[in-house]
Amino acid sequence: MLKKDFLLVIKLVAQLSQNMNFVMDLTVREFIDLHAESRLVLDRESVIEKIFNQANELAGEKFTIDTPITSLSGGQSRALMISDTAIFKYISNSSYR
Repeated sequence: MLKKDFLLVIKLVAQLSQNMNFVMDLTVREFIDLHAESRLVLDRESVIEKIFNQANELAGEKFTIDTPITSLSGGQSRALMISDTAIFKYISNSSYR
């Protein structure tokens, strides 16, 4: 049983929806790299490339790795987040960490 002082409050920090918009001033590369760093990925360049390529495959409209994430369309944003989530989930149990 947890003490009252140590109870965790669960808050929504992200939501993948039809109306997805980024508010950070980063490029696609910087965004993926930030996620890779926070997840302690060792081979970040390889992971960045995999996520970017998968996102472009999913997106109906191609974008570059140097595109500001605030400039991505809704579909591109969703493709990036889906790729980011799926690939990081996959590598969490593999040799990339």
